[in-house]
Formats: sequence, structure tokens, C-alpha cells
Amino acid sequence: MFDFTALILSLKLALVTTIITIIIVTPLACLISFKNFKGKNILKTFISLPLVLPPTVLGFYLLLLLGNNGILSFLHLAFSFQGLVVVSIIFNLPFVFQPIYNSFADLHKGYFEEAHMLSATKLQILRFIIVPLCFRAYISALILGIGHTMGEFGLVLIIGGNIPAKTQVASIAIFDDIEQLNFHSAHINSIILVTISFIIIYSIYTLNKNHDK
Repeated sequence: MFDFTALILSLKLALVTTIITIIIVTPLACLISFKNFKGKNILKTFISLPLVLPPTVLGFYLLLLLGNNGILSFLHLAFSFQGLVVVSIIFNLPFVFQPIYNSFADLHKGYFEEAHMLSATKLQILRFIIVPLCFRAYISALILGIGHTMGEFGLVLIIGGNIPAKTQVASIAIFDDIEQLNFHSAHINSIILVTISFIIIYSIYTLNKNHDK
């Protein structure tokens, strides 16, 4: 019987990672969209770096940082699910950040002027104006974050290893199955991931089409 453990772990990692990343990205997007300060482009570059940086390079340096002899070894994040969450957040930052940032940047400044006149706090403006107006961007960020996390291989293998029911996500399970010539299991995992990927991409196109109407 097919074991869904790796797929369930992938979905759990994708959901946890994406939700935490959205929480982190929201104030960053606010800061970069609405404030002018020295180093803004440097901050944007650091956030976007995983777009072009090979996962193996990022994984190598994170392993040096989090591994047994690393500066943060006391956190015991290497080869654990929590470690996968941390590295996935870092690698997913640009994919979650970009749609939210673009949506924030496109907001009409008149909304904020009226809110200030009504003595609204920054938190109230964020909660009741910015987030509702950028709801589609948040949905896009959620979909992209989940999809990107589900498909990651190199980074999670370096940091998490290949521990069944603990760090062995679906992409690594497929690699294992191919090595062991267990093509039946590899087919099932692959078909499910292809289906999820299709749904994710179709959802983004549908969301953008409805937005353009």
C-alpha cells in the first residue's frame, strides 16, 4: 500500500512555511513600499537573492551556520522539521514578497491620507485598508509559496537530510524511489505533485484573469 507520509509532510511544510513567510513579509513590504531610507535597494536585493542563488549554495552556507559546528548549532535545527521551515522561509521570501510588495506599491496614497485624518493607527490602516485591498496579492503569495515549497529538493535535502517521517518530503521520496527502482511509488508521488502544480498555476492565471476584468 502506498505511503502518503512524505506527501503529508510536504503539505505541512508548505503551509507552515508560507503562512510564517507572509507574516514576515507584510511589514517588510510596508516598509519598502511606503518609506524612503538608505539601503532600501540593498534590503530588496537580499530578499530577492534566492531567485538567482543556487539552492545548493544557500544550503551549504546555512548548513555551516546551523550544523553541528555552526554558530547556531545550539538551536538544533539541522536535520529537523523546524530547520526545514527556517530554510524554506529564507528560500521562499522573494516568491511571497513580490506579489504583496507590488500590490502595496500600487495602492492609492489617498486612502492613507483619509485614514490619518480619521486618526487611524498604523496597525488599523494595515488591518482594515491595506490587507483587504491587497487580498488577491495575498492569495497569489499563498499559492506561490505553497507551490515553491512543495517543489524544493536541494535545499531541504542539505539541511534536513533524508529522514523518513521527519524530513523526507515528497521530492526527496521520489529521488529515493528512483534510486531503488521503485517506479510505482515514484509515479504516484510524481503524479500527485504534477496535479498540485497544475492546480497552483491554473489558480494564479484564473486569479489574474478575474482581476483584469
